[in-house]
Amino acid sequence: MILGARLFPPEGLALMDFQCFWAASKVALTDGPARVYDIDVFRGTQRALHGSEDAPSGIFSYPPYSLLLFLPLALLPYTASAVAWLVATAAAYALALRTLLPGWAAVLPFLAFPTAFLNAWFGQNGFLSAALLAAATHLLANRPVLAGICLGCLAYKPQLGLVVPLALAAAGRWRAFAAATATVLGLAAAATAALGADVWPAFLASLDASSRWLEAGPRGVGLDMASVFSAVRVASGHVGWAYAAQGAVAACACVLMVAALRRRPGGRAEGALTVAAIPLATPYLFHYDQVILAVPLAWLLAEARRTGFLPWERAVFGALLVSPALAYLVALVWEAPLAPIVSAGVFAAVLRRVHGLAAVAASPARPRGASARGALARQG
Repeated sequence: MILGARLFPPEGLALMDFQCFWAASKVALTDGPARVYDIDVFRGTQRALHGSEDAPSGIFSYPPYSLLLFLPLALLPYTASAVAWLVATAAAYALALRTLLPGWAAVLPFLAFPTAFLNAWFGQNGFLSAALLAAATHLLANRPVLAGICLGCLAYKPQLGLVVPLALAAAGRWRAFAAATATVLGLAAAATAALGADVWPAFLASLDASSRWLEAGPRGVGLDMASVFSAVRVASGHVGWAYAAQGAVAACACVLMVAALRRRPGGRAEGALTVAAIPLATPYLFHYDQVILAVPLAWLLAEARRTGFLPWERAVFGALLVSPALAYLVALVWEAPLAPIVSAGVFAAVLRRVHGLAAVAASPARPRGASARGALARQG
């Protein structure tokens, strides 16, 4: 009921983050793509949308090729466009998770995943990011080129792709690596051809404003974020410490990820671990972005159904499934940034499974069925 009121308020306008995507489309279609990165023009369009000079407004920090995705949105009225966006991306999210899990009944918990509600509440793009990552995880072993294309398309939100090249290289997935690289270059060329070359200098000039906003964001904005950087920034108030902590955690996650992926545990395991590492590696992550954690959790559930739960894994899985909601509530009520703990828990649970799979795969006699379950339990 609350979400419905947010999507269909009495005045007919939803006050959601979706306004940034819709406003980007509106400015690009009316004033030109480069003007999207003009902060005054962009915020003026958002205020005009609300009909108030005091309305909340943001900046557009996405790269130019993301405009190829957002460009059609303003062709529809705002509320209709928001609903169409959420329905389409939620369907992609559900279908992609279904490729990792046998049976729609197993997908249902992830449709009720707390961060899925947050993503819908804000009208954000987490469903799309999760769908691309889930599809890549499913395709990596047998259709590496298609997996690489999915990962390349994730460049619309580049902060989520920081660990992807490293992960593909560590696992020796060179066809996927090449396909992802070609996709990014192709998107950049398409954006230049469709939007004009002047869109790139405008984007690069806007990056300074984006970084200053991230570093100087008020406490309320920091509590909306889920990264290690934001947690330390809120707790200490010191930007330098926040960057140092983020760098240290990202480095540790990458070292553990690379060590595990070099053992080649299998395409889906590699994809799940890569996705689990993403929230620990980027300083720019909001609570609704954690919807991508549905991908490694779905893989964990699929593996548990295939080989049985490891000791304590059932309880850990249940806790991780609900903990994003608890972390968000704690941030809102007690102003304590706990979201990175959730990300770390998912990463640790996936890493445990991946090491077990790698050990079983490396054994001289590869056990199957009940023997595989026993071997994994011993590894756990």
